[in-house]
Amino acid sequence: MSDAREPSFAGSFYPGDMQSLNTMIDGFFRRAKSEKIRNIRGLIVPHAGYIYSGKIAASGYRYLSESSEPARPIILLGPNHRGFPYDPVTDSALEWKFPNGNLSLNRSLIASVDKENVKTDHYAHALEHSLEVQGPIIVRKVPNFGILPIIIGDQSFSSILRLYKDLSEILPDTVIIATSDLSHYIPEKTARKIDEKIISSIETLDIKALYSLVDSGATPCGYGPAAFLMLYSAENGFKLEHVSYGTSADTTGDSESVVGYTAIVCHG
Repeated sequence: MSDAREPSFAGSFYPGDMQSLNTMIDGFFRRAKSEKIRNIRGLIVPHAGYIYSGKIAASGYRYLSESSEPARPIILLGPNHRGFPYDPVTDSALEWKFPNGNLSLNRSLIASVDKENVKTDHYAHALEHSLEVQGPIIVRKVPNFGILPIIIGDQSFSSILRLYKDLSEILPDTVIIATSDLSHYIPEKTARKIDEKIISSIETLDIKALYSLVDSGATPCGYGPAAFLMLYSAENGFKLEHVSYGTSADTTGDSESVVGYTAIVCHG
């Protein structure tokens, strides 16, 4: 077991030095708008490079940052972009390091998961960016009692339902941060139409509609983590509320091939 996970994407997805990183994050939060929403239970946020999706992520994280509720452990759920291992996996490290500080892994939460269904794979986490890019924002802005990071290769509904049942007992005492980007590498006009449907399916807790969109060619890379938060919301009477949307064209000016990003808040 490695005692620490070193950052793999510092200097590419986000600045590699503390001052530049914190300055960038603080700027995103200054520009992010938020209204008072109580009892924040989770978020859906993007995981692209900060110059593309950082402002969208901040518009979601700001609700946690400004919350007056007690700090809780955070369950991080993201897609495994390499697809292997296929099963959900957590990390064996004791902490994750970032240029602006470290995050402890909550060992009691990790010990509570079913090891038959949630394996441990430090190497898989070292190669995956979707959860790493959440780290510096959490370090800077979100009080917490450690993280339980899980990346998911098999995002089928049966796999997500199994994971949900495995974690159900620990969910009430945590915050769930699920990460997904939306449409990938299509014209912005088309992406916005498809992403509107994806966001609508999430807000209405229509998991069948979300998976139908994916089966029809929509490309949200973290639809499984989103479905997990939808299950949690439906079972507990929580609301999923869309608070921000944008595309990579907002940064690049290239509207011919974009990636879509959203922030959605779970509360109730």
